[in-house]
Amino acid sequence: MRRVRIAFIALLLGGIVAGCTAGNRPKPATTGGGPSATTAPTTVQDRGVGEVTDTTPNTTPTAGQGRPSTTEAVATAVAYMRREVGMRDPVAGPFRWTGPSTGRVEIHPRDSEGGQPVTGPITVVSLQRLTSVWYVLGTHTSNIGVTQPGPLAKIASPVRVAGRALAFEGTVQVRVTEDRYGKDTQLGSGVVTGGGDVLRPFAGRIAFRYPVGSTGSILFAERSAANGDVLGATVIRVRFAPAPPFPGIWETTTWKAAYELQDAVDNGHQPWRLGAINVVTLYAEMVLLPGPEHPIVRQTGPNTFTVSRPSGKFIATVQVAQPIKQSGGIWVIIGVDRTP
Repeated sequence: MRRVRIAFIALLLGGIVAGCTAGNRPKPATTGGGPSATTAPTTVQDRGVGEVTDTTPNTTPTAGQGRPSTTEAVATAVAYMRREVGMRDPVAGPFRWTGPSTGRVEIHPRDSEGGQPVTGPITVVSLQRLTSVWYVLGTHTSNIGVTQPGPLAKIASPVRVAGRALAFEGTVQVRVTEDRYGKDTQLGSGVVTGGGDVLRPFAGRIAFRYPVGSTGSILFAERSAANGDVLGATVIRVRFAPAPPFPGIWETTTWKAAYELQDAVDNGHQPWRLGAINVVTLYAEMVLLPGPEHPIVRQTGPNTFTVSRPSGKFIATVQVAQPIKQSGGIWVIIGVDRTP
């Protein structure tokens, strides 16, 4: 009888543990950006879409049990245009299949005054259906054709961009972003100029900070002269070349730390880091000559300083650099030579 009671208690505890584990199991992510996807319900109420219901039968290409519906594809396209591209109020057309597991959705911005879709070039969002979500492959608008870089090209900073565009005053805004769950991280931005009356060539280089991950996008957007809203966008998915080794050897020794410090300085914190002699003096006091003596620091070149004792005895030559930007960039120690 004792054995039966023990077995019953063990079985009961096992069921409780299994139930708790299932209850605490994380839900599937409903994320966008990288990958740009969503797990919206079958019926979606969205200000840019209206209420839409998937009426596609289960015989659609690659349809299967639990596969995301075409309604979810529309919701993904709208969410992507709003969150990543910056279109305030996107209006979606119907989903159209382009292959066994790919499709497209046409997007218009909504007129903020009349509440109607803006007439003019549309933005076509291309999507691929994965096991449980839709992934945005990129977008295209006829007013912005991009020839460089190509899809999934491996890029480094500054990236050369080229193509043809028709926009207000010819201005096309360009942003480089890095994929992440949630809103993508902006790495850099710039402007290129095409045509203001007809399609004309544009070319330029866009500098961006080194990413943490390996994939991202370059977004080319045309904005309204009336309210600044995005009228259309072409988005090219890209890969990032590996970042070179960080040159700093003291205190700030990684790209991540350097970007965080640069952001802090840009927001008014630790402005002394914008002076190379300040950084060298701190290094000299903490590393080269710690103690009661105060080092003498003299600049001998654009990026070179000498450090001496108060008596004039030479200690070292210190080299510095601005790894992120040349104007308003933080200085870091990149080399030390103690040879007289």
